[in-house]
Amino acid sequence: MTPAAGADDEAPLLPASKMRVLRMNSPEWHFILLGLIAAFVMGGSLPAYAVLLGDVIGILVRKLAKVVCLFVLLGVCITVEICRSIVQDKNVHVWG
Repeated sequence: MTPAAGADDEAPLLPASKMRVLRMNSPEWHFILLGLIAAFVMGGSLPAYAVLLGDVIGILVRKLAKVVCLFVLLGVCITVEICRSIVQDKNVHVWG
C-alpha cells in the first residue's frame, strides 16, 4: 500500500516549553488572572456552603429569626457563586 497523500508534507512537531506557551498566551493575561481568581473563589465557596447549611439545620431546631438571616446569607453566597461561575467560564474560554 502507498502512504496517504500529504502524509509526507507534515512538519515535525517542536517540543513546547512552558515558557513558550506562557509567552504565546501573554495577550490574554487579564483573562487568565480573572479565571484564576474565580477558581480561588470557587475553592472557598463549597466549604462556606457546608458551614452555612450546617448552621441552618442547627438553628432550625432552636430559633426561627436566625434562620432568615442565614438564608439571606446563603442567597448572597449563591449569587456570588453564580457570578463567579460566569466570570470563570467566560475567561477560561477566552484563554484556552
